[in-house]
Amino acid sequence: GRGPAGRKTTSPSYNLGLNPGDWVEVKSRQEIEDTLTRDGKNRGLSFEMEMLDYCGQRCQVAFPLQKIISEQTGEMLHLSGTVILKGATCQGTCARNCPRGNHLYWREAWLTRVEPELQPAPEQQVAEA
Repeated sequence: GRGPAGRKTTSPSYNLGLNPGDWVEVKSRQEIEDTLTRDGKNRGLSFEMEMLDYCGQRCQVAFPLQKIISEQTGEMLHLSGTVILKGATCQGTCARNCPRGNHLYWREAWLTRVEPELQPAPEQQVAEA
């Protein structure tokens, strides 16, 4: 299943300088489409249909993604402005229930840095019980 497509012929590069543990919010579909080319890519990386489920959600950065191996060519690809988000994995809905559970690759252009969500102190949790 193809994801959303934009109207651009070139796509912007964003560098939020994200690090492991940083919190982000996935932008809206419209905001993401504004970063995509007509073939649904940002600097060659596809925004997959399944990724739409994460729009508006807050996620924590697992780690920046700097290198991947292309399954099509076996070539090492160098990436910038791309991260892996904790818990944001492929659920297989786009590829006939593929069981692989691959990490989804997120361009920083599709994310907004947000403040960490505050957790109640342990004594507050007990008091509410």
